[in-house]
Amino acid sequence: LDTISPFGRADLRLSPLQPDQGVVRGDIVDASGAPLDNVAVELPQLGLRAVTDGRGQYVIPRVTEGRQLITVRRLGFTPLDTTLVVTAGMVNSMRHVLQSVTTLSAVTTTASRAWV
Repeated sequence: LDTISPFGRADLRLSPLQPDQGVVRGDIVDASGAPLDNVAVELPQLGLRAVTDGRGQYVIPRVTEGRQLITVRRLGFTPLDTTLVVTAGMVNSMRHVLQSVTTLSAVTTTASRAWV
């Protein structure tokens, strides 16, 4: 990038999908419908992973067609595991609703003597 000009240039090369691949995209929200960012979305059997953006959206390209396990994880929310049948050449869309986990207040423990 040129330090004087406010413009830059980037050349991108997009790889086409293979004949047996599709795209998985989705939105992740909480129980009230608010989007959740920084949610880890993974297809563990394929080793593919994405993280949601500020709008709660993610995209995972080049997913092999067929039934795929999807795991959704964010600290403070109940984990979600689901399956999706991916269709080759298609954008397969999902919407996930995560339930917040009830957290307990801090507990202080004390001991009057050591156990032997």
